[in-house]
Amino acid sequence: METATVLDELFGQRATIDRWLRFEIALAEVEAEHGIIPREAAEAIGRMRVDDLDLSAIGEGAERARHAIVPFVRTLTAAVGPEGEYVHWGSTSQDVLDVGKVLAIRDADEVLQRDLRRLLGALADLAARHRATPMPGRTAGQFATPITFGGKVAGWADELLREMRAFDAVRGIVLTGQLGGTTGQLAILGALGPVVRDDVCTRLGLGAPSATWHTARDRIVRWAFHCAMVAGALGRIAAEIVHLQRSEVGELAEPFGSEQVGSSAMPHKRNPTITATLMASVAMVDAEFTAALGTWRGIHERDKSQFGVEDEYLPRITTRTLALVPQLTHVVENLGVDADAMRRNLDRDGRTVWSEVLLYHVARTHGRATAHELIRAASDAWRPGLDLPRILAEDPGIAPAVIPDELPGEGTIERILGASGAIVDRVLDDVHDYAKVER
Repeated sequence: METATVLDELFGQRATIDRWLRFEIALAEVEAEHGIIPREAAEAIGRMRVDDLDLSAIGEGAERARHAIVPFVRTLTAAVGPEGEYVHWGSTSQDVLDVGKVLAIRDADEVLQRDLRRLLGALADLAARHRATPMPGRTAGQFATPITFGGKVAGWADELLREMRAFDAVRGIVLTGQLGGTTGQLAILGALGPVVRDDVCTRLGLGAPSATWHTARDRIVRWAFHCAMVAGALGRIAAEIVHLQRSEVGELAEPFGSEQVGSSAMPHKRNPTITATLMASVAMVDAEFTAALGTWRGIHERDKSQFGVEDEYLPRITTRTLALVPQLTHVVENLGVDADAMRRNLDRDGRTVWSEVLLYHVARTHGRATAHELIRAASDAWRPGLDLPRILAEDPGIAPAVIPDELPGEGTIERILGASGAIVDRVLDDVHDYAKVER
């Protein structure tokens, strides 16, 4: 779904006012049950639907009044009729706004959970298919000990799964309702205030807070943190695909449509457009999360300076994150993997990727520390076109260590696949166990 569509469905005027109305209906119904307002008033308010309200008038009124909720309450009051005088009884604007935001986050969370599960499944399938596909490992941008592509993808899946589990643990904290009145003490409702608050939250399917959180914005920030963590995990995957698609590497390729164009000037180009664009969106999520952190500085019982920032970053960080997941899922499900290129790259640069394996061959006769120094010194002789194992085999200082003629040999591959395969299998078990849990 396009970002603009998601934004409209979650944070557009109609969706927002519908959530405000749901709060006002729940408030009236609960207050009637406790004898605070007449039952007839609650029934009249409860019959209201968003189509009964003049949305244009609410929008225009908000511009004139420079206040979002007052025009909404006035319009709802008029639409209800005589019983409308009991609308918004004992509440305050921030209660309506906060509940509306939490309900929007809940709707977004349901979509995000669904999409993340599909992405997690796609990553698990990719890791399983390439459980035994060897490739060069890379550290500090240089060739390192060989790995398997399945092991790399398993690491991607594991990071994403950790964040999904982490938010499972705090979802109830985030999805908490609000009813505090003007200064958070529910003064108009008296001793019944906390009871009404709890019942309203229950009716809306939200948790009930112990205390009013008008200026304590940690719940909203925690959602922003979840978005940033998800985006960060996706951005790391996207960056890896971009780098492994480079011409001199050629191990991966994001899907490229039959009518897609990489460059207006160079017809051959198959640029990693999706992943590069995704990385740019992740950078924007990072910036929006930085803005979210500033909302912790609210003072007293209400601080409007917080909410101006929150109203800007919350829709953006949410909708950007929701848009990222299907994009990366499409890439993962259709990713081109060139296993032959991965194997060819193992032999590049004079098979230096096998230096760790060679280290332990020499260590059997010389000890590890001495072997490390001998191979480090011998490696200074390596140049393009030369072969590290041959250099070591011909080095008199390394004899009598036996340098294998074949790399990778059967035993070497078995060791790599034995460890990497076990890692992949454990992550796949974790993913499958998580998928079985009902959400």
